[in-house]
Amino acid sequence: MTEVLVADTVVQQTRNAVFVDGVPMFRILANCTVQGDLPDTGLFVYEIVDTLDAQQDVFVRVAEIADLSPTDGFLSDRTSAVMAGAQYWRSYSLTKYYDSIDVADAAVTALFDRINALTNDYNAYTASFVVSNEDTSFPTDDPSYVAELKTTYDTSLDEYNTALAARDTAETALTTAQATYATEVTSLAEWQTMLASTQARYTEIVAAHTGLVNFIDAGTGNAQSTIAYIDGFITTYFTRYGVQTIKITFSSVALEPITADLGKQVKQDSPSLHTGTLVAYDATHWWVTPDDAGDTFNTTTDPVRIPAPGSTANGVPLSAAIIGSGPMDAEVINLQAVNNAFASATATAQIAADAAATSITAHGNDITFVEGRVTAHQSTVTTAQTDVTNKQTDYDQALGAVDAAYAVLSDAYDAVKAVDPSWVPDPPFPPTP
Repeated sequence: MTEVLVADTVVQQTRNAVFVDGVPMFRILANCTVQGDLPDTGLFVYEIVDTLDAQQDVFVRVAEIADLSPTDGFLSDRTSAVMAGAQYWRSYSLTKYYDSIDVADAAVTALFDRINALTNDYNAYTASFVVSNEDTSFPTDDPSYVAELKTTYDTSLDEYNTALAARDTAETALTTAQATYATEVTSLAEWQTMLASTQARYTEIVAAHTGLVNFIDAGTGNAQSTIAYIDGFITTYFTRYGVQTIKITFSSVALEPITADLGKQVKQDSPSLHTGTLVAYDATHWWVTPDDAGDTFNTTTDPVRIPAPGSTANGVPLSAAIIGSGPMDAEVINLQAVNNAFASATATAQIAADAAATSITAHGNDITFVEGRVTAHQSTVTTAQTDVTNKQTDYDQALGAVDAAYAVLSDAYDAVKAVDPSWVPDPPFPPTP
């Protein structure tokens, strides 16, 4: 429904004391400056006494509704009224004089009460009374029927207000559901990020653990087998050569031994004869097990030889040393140092492998826990999303209910106005939602 707006009619007034022909009087001067909803500013009806002298015109009354009629009323221009032969016309201005202030005050009140009544009556007249060639069916609606229509309007208004409240409740519920859904989506994303990070770390630890295990004792060439090999070699070395084995280093070798010479007697002529058994050799070294402690082969001027038949191997020694009770072979010493270092590294690797295994278990438990949280939050997000969908449906239905209730209310309003045009509901008819 479109609300009818009423424009104000404005009358400017001046009231003061003046002298008229030397007599003190109280003057009221009123000028209509804004017509408002009236057809023009001609509020005051005058009788034309002398067509040539407007000063002789006599004020008759504040205009009535009939005086404003464009067909039967009075003109608001004196010249036009005179030319039309009219006896009366309407002016926008009125001046009145009174010799008593009490009478003047009463006149002001009466004047503006009448103007106020005119504007109210005219608004009612144009809004609901005036019609042209309107057909009315009889019998007309009785008062009880009008009262029933108004009751229907009141009921429709209550239902409309209830629909508005339901809409507001549904909107609040929808907003809450949307906020909950957003929170759950954010939480799910955080748990998914944590799961990916934990899984990546788990994969790294498993790879590290596998590398450590492979290094320590998995497959050929691993640390454990290498250490065992080195330990076996050193043990075999000392078992083979014995703690009294002498290593003879030659400055020159006239003829190297051959494999068939292993186990044969070795001799060195010196102030005392040195004898022993050949147990190993290379291009510049012979390893000899002496026959007794006095056989040292430590002279550097007499050749060492293998006198057995079929061999003439011999050479002049540069030095000779017992490798067991004296300085050991540098190669064996280095090999033992490497073995010890390797064994230490292997032990450290084993500690790391054990720690990695523990970490694998811990990260596996973490993954299980986080996967559980992800699953739980996925379920919560699905539930929250469903709740948003349901709340959106409720809100849409509430909006539709408001529109439907407003349509019913509008029809009820029109029904009352049709039989009681002057009726104004309290509270006023609500605007379109």
